[in-house]
Amino acid sequence: MAEVWIIGNMKNLQKLLTQAYRHYQAGELAEASQLYQRVLQQHPGQLDALQVLGMIAAQQGDVETAISYFRQAVQVAPAQADLHYNLGYALEAWGDGPAAIAAYQQALKLNRNHLAACYNLGELHLQRGEYAGAIPCFQWAIQLQPDLSLAHYKLGTTLQQQGDPKAAVSCYLQALQLQPDLVVAHCNLGSAYLDLGQLEAAITAFQSALQLQPDHTGALFNLGLAWQTQQQMREAIACYEQVIQLEPQNSEVYNNLGNAYLAVGQPERAIDVFRRATALKPDDLTLWYNLGKTLLEQADWTGAAACFRHVLALNPQLSYIHVLLGSALVGQGDLPAALAAYQQALKLDPELVAAHHGIASALLESGEVDAALLHYNHLCQLQPDNAEFSLNRATALLLKGDLKEGLGDYESRFELWPEYRFDKPRWQGQPFPNQVLLITAEQGFGDAIHFIRYLALVAPLGGRLIVQCYAPLLSLFTQLADPIEFILYDAPLPNYDWYCSLMSLPLLAGTTLETIPANIPYLSPPAKVPLQLPGTPQLQVGLVWASGYKTDRADFVRSYAKRSCPLELMLPLLEVQGVAFYSLQVGSNAADLTNLDPGLRPVDLSPYLRDFADTAALIAQLDLVITVDTAVAHLAGAMGKPVWILLPFVPDWRWFLERSDSPWYPTARLFRQSSPGDWSSVIAQVRLALEELRQRCQ
Repeated sequence: MAEVWIIGNMKNLQKLLTQAYRHYQAGELAEASQLYQRVLQQHPGQLDALQVLGMIAAQQGDVETAISYFRQAVQVAPAQADLHYNLGYALEAWGDGPAAIAAYQQALKLNRNHLAACYNLGELHLQRGEYAGAIPCFQWAIQLQPDLSLAHYKLGTTLQQQGDPKAAVSCYLQALQLQPDLVVAHCNLGSAYLDLGQLEAAITAFQSALQLQPDHTGALFNLGLAWQTQQQMREAIACYEQVIQLEPQNSEVYNNLGNAYLAVGQPERAIDVFRRATALKPDDLTLWYNLGKTLLEQADWTGAAACFRHVLALNPQLSYIHVLLGSALVGQGDLPAALAAYQQALKLDPELVAAHHGIASALLESGEVDAALLHYNHLCQLQPDNAEFSLNRATALLLKGDLKEGLGDYESRFELWPEYRFDKPRWQGQPFPNQVLLITAEQGFGDAIHFIRYLALVAPLGGRLIVQCYAPLLSLFTQLADPIEFILYDAPLPNYDWYCSLMSLPLLAGTTLETIPANIPYLSPPAKVPLQLPGTPQLQVGLVWASGYKTDRADFVRSYAKRSCPLELMLPLLEVQGVAFYSLQVGSNAADLTNLDPGLRPVDLSPYLRDFADTAALIAQLDLVITVDTAVAHLAGAMGKPVWILLPFVPDWRWFLERSDSPWYPTARLFRQSSPGDWSSVIAQVRLALEELRQRCQ
């Protein structure tokens, strides 16, 4: 009777298993699960029930339960490779990588030809960065099934991650030969070509991926990167913009897009992009750094300082960010705070040269020239070949009136500005009979006017003297005595034997404070005048309030802005009775006149100022010129016209320190700020002097 019962029980088990499996195949998981549970109740450890219940649990997202069933199954039949594989799969889904690896390895130990276990083990090693473990897995998977394109692709990925892009390329190409529409293989192939520096091949691979899937953001991003690496920024920008349309939250692409806009000279768009990126990812140091650097370069000192402070709030140990903050604070005019920032950088990194340089620059800006010079001397000892340090030291020396040493250091500018170097030997001051010397223009209009006086010392030394000249100065300079020839700055160069910069002539002449050639006037107005000013018993005074500039460099922008005095601050001068004011201001700042009350508004001469010859002709008709440090100051001084020059706290080096006169221009009178940015005290001094002059002239 026992035998009959056993047979009947087995028949019942088979019936339950059949019914349960049918439900499972039909997707009726709840019904299948109930029947398999009945099986286990009746037959604990039944292998089929444990297996399928594990798979049902996995399908329903209950990975923990699935693992429990698979572990029981393994205990029942420890020699079945598939059971270990299923357990490994569930453990991998659970996030237990080491246990999953052990399960897959056991499956392969029982059946070394278990393809799925081999492939998944390789994948898991790859995910964990265990490349040495992944490579043999994928290689064996390929041995088991040579046409498995994904195994070739994954092997390529592993090799690329391991730093072997050349071997990776071969794997990707094999994968694509087996499956040409494998988009990820095209993408990774392009990435490997990028690693190899084969940009054209990379671009082709990414384009192939996009032909298959036009909205593949990875391919678009990497194609943009390839274009950017190839310096084809417009194409890169188009790719990055598409990525943003598809993935507006992708902060990485914003960073690349911003840098691309900077490369094509669109800093405003770059700033907008960086701002959007920081809003998306406010804790990304790189984004805030890029935004701050861009704002700094655009002379937005306040915005740059805010960015660098944000970076330091995230990581206060970044010494170089303290340096950049210092630069922004210098731009804001907050020199004590700038010094504190630079000093904090040195605390973090005592060898940080940029911090030493920042301290020296801030001290110079503060008027502590001797202290700044000590730092510049130290920097030049640390890096004797650093042209920037030598040039900055030159500024400090020249400010102190040390022309001998300062002019020597000033020659280091040619290392920084190679556009001023030519392919012929530099003239060293020797006679040049029967030869041609080219004197080259350099820097601004005021510099040319200032140093054109030295031609009188050069002309007697040789043969033919040719001088480069900016177009606005040509008519003025051509009135100088022969044998000097002038050519336009942008004109083709004639044949010549030697060249020399106009601003190197003081050095070659051995100029000191005592030997400055000040034979005034050395420039004269033309006979033809653009406008005859009316005769008047009033004192006739020319006025210039803004120093013009044609550069986007933040340091130059700040330098020129520092020299300029807002026109509204000059109202106390315009209120002085008995004085007729004429505006010699040109450029966009000439429009500032419209902001003044018509009764106080100087006569606008800008429509008659086509070049400096016109300016000279009008200056000649005036009694006095009052100007900030700009080319008009030099022109009036060179003509021997009384000129009052309004200077910032630390002026350009040629005005030296403290003195109220100029050895360059005997007719000049200097009015200096008593503290950085303090134009009000300067205007008060000038008004008092103007009233005294008017009384004397009555």
